Amino acid sequence: MSRFKKLPYNKAKEVTDRYDLRPECEPLLLDDPSVADYIARLQEQDLAGDLITFLCYGLPIREAFSWALNCVESADNSWAPDELEALAVTRAWLHKPDDSNRRLGDQAAKRCGHKNGPGWLAQAVYWSGGSLMPAGEPVVLPPDFLYAQALSGAINLTAILPDGANANERYQQYTKLGLSIAAGR
Repeated sequence: MSRFKKLPYNKAKEVTDRYDLRPECEPLLLDDPSVADYIARLQEQDLAGDLITFLCYGLPIREAFSWALNCVESADNSWAPDELEALAVTRAWLHKPDDSNRRLGDQAAKRCGHKNGPGWLAQAVYWSGGSLMPAGEPVVLPPDFLYAQALSGAINLTAILPDGANANERYQQYTKLGLSIAAGR
């Protein structure tokens, strides 16, 4: 059994088949590694951003959102009012993941934009399930795991913004936390 209890997959490809891999990651999967072996390879190759993406797609949705929110909130950024609202909407959805809170994610993402972690968190909330159409319109569901791409964007952007000066430290902090969550701690 894998030491990553929250990643209940036998092989890494069970997760990586959910998204488009960067070319640097493809050779790491040639021998069909286990989840733990793939994570170790990403760490050995210093591919923290790709490890973050892998975890966003592999963790259960609530754990992935909690992790991403923790990462974004831990950054020492002075958030603008729209960004603070996006963080509040994400916390509200985590507390009560209903359609009303999910739709607030769309509004917050539109106000906040996508040039920052909070905006991508709010977008992930909206893409977490439920129809993308206004209430009363025919149901159009988001593609599976679209929220995970937004969560990955939120964490990766937060790691490098505003100028990349804290990127290595943040990537280390964020991947350590994500792996701890994946291990069930």
